[in-house]
Amino acid sequence: MAIQKSLVLKSNLGDQQNVLCYIRIKNISVTKTNVACTFDLIRKEADYVIESRQFYLDLNAADYTKNIWVLAYEHLKTLPEYAGAADC
Repeated sequence: MAIQKSLVLKSNLGDQQNVLCYIRIKNISVTKTNVACTFDLIRKEADYVIESRQFYLDLNAADYTKNIWVLAYEHLKTLPEYAGAADC
């Protein structure tokens, strides 16, 4: 499971590049009240990890019946930087 989106990223030289990325969650840690997710930005045409990032989401009682991976991807697509990302 992954999503893809074109992102504007800074290169090592400080300039900005528009890069088509796969965004793949690689780790999820769950507590009673929240979820910590670590994900990779993977450059699509070269298939290597550009960087790893993390986000958190709060859980409510209704979330306990859902698949945690699906829930994490749904939440990731609501974040402003990843809005409009497509499933792939």
